[in-house]
Amino acid sequence: MTNWAFHERRHLVQLMRDLGPDAPTLCEGWTAKDLAAHIAIRERRPDAAIGIMAKAVAKHTKNVMETYSNKPWKELLHLVEEGAPIWNPLGLPNLDSAVNLFEMFVHHEDVRRAAPGWKQRSLHAELDEALWKRMASSGKLMWRRAKVGIVLDNGTSQIVVKSASNGRTVMISGSTADLVLLTYGRKAVSVDYSGDEIDVAVAQSTNNSV
Repeated sequence: MTNWAFHERRHLVQLMRDLGPDAPTLCEGWTAKDLAAHIAIRERRPDAAIGIMAKAVAKHTKNVMETYSNKPWKELLHLVEEGAPIWNPLGLPNLDSAVNLFEMFVHHEDVRRAAPGWKQRSLHAELDEALWKRMASSGKLMWRRAKVGIVLDNGTSQIVVKSASNGRTVMISGSTADLVLLTYGRKAVSVDYSGDEIDVAVAQSTNNSV
């Protein structure tokens, strides 16, 4: 089975290499170099990576981020391209594919879609399928705060990522790529919402964060 996380990582690194360290991204306030530093510490500095979600060590994470951001651009790109070091189980192909698919895909699009004149890309059928399969579980985590039911529709199939006992449900339709990015909090997407106007507003205001 193809490790699509590996392929997305490779394309992300090449894109960042082409655009340069100061290229904008969809991650607010982050340049390509900031994003590269984030990926590097996630895989190489577990002591700092936990601060991405835990406020108690956020200051430590910020300091480590600054250290990595100050590395030469070529060195930082090499760390991202190389992936997790040998001591980190995330470097194993099966775990890389399972854990890093969304991470690499979303960050690849973070750089692509922040560039002027970006265009929607046509995903390989296997990549589209792999993303959609993972959405069945990841989507439930990311949409858990929604106050209404959420159904994602990619034109071929539907996934219920949040059930609603009160019947208030919103369907969000779009490409698999756009639905993944929306699920991970990105706004540079093209999707359609179906449902009661108030419920749609609730769905649109949902904070999708781990």
